[in-house]
Amino acid sequence: MATHKIVGVAFADSDNSVYINMQLDAIKKAIPSVEIELADETDSRLHRYIPQKPGGYRLPIFMVFKDNFFKTHRVGKYSTEEIITWVQSLPGLNA
Repeated sequence: MATHKIVGVAFADSDNSVYINMQLDAIKKAIPSVEIELADETDSRLHRYIPQKPGGYRLPIFMVFKDNFFKTHRVGKYSTEEIITWVQSLPGLNA
C-alpha cells in the first residue's frame, strides 16, 4: 500500500506556522492513513521541488509525497474543508 505524506511549509515562528499545523491536524483527523509533517522555509524539499519566485518563496505551501516521491503542491491559505477536499481528490489516495 502506498504511503502518502502531506508536508505543510510555513515560515518558522509565524502565524502561518500555527495555521498550517492546525490544517495538518485537521487533515490527519479526516484522513488517518495520511502522514503529516510541519516544515519551515529551510526544508531541503522546498528548495528541491518548488521553484523560487523573485523575492523568495510564497508560503504557506502544502507539498504531497507518495512513497517519498514528490507529487504536487498547493500554495496559499484555504479553509479546512477546501484543503481536506483537495487532499481527498488526489489520485491514488484512498481517503
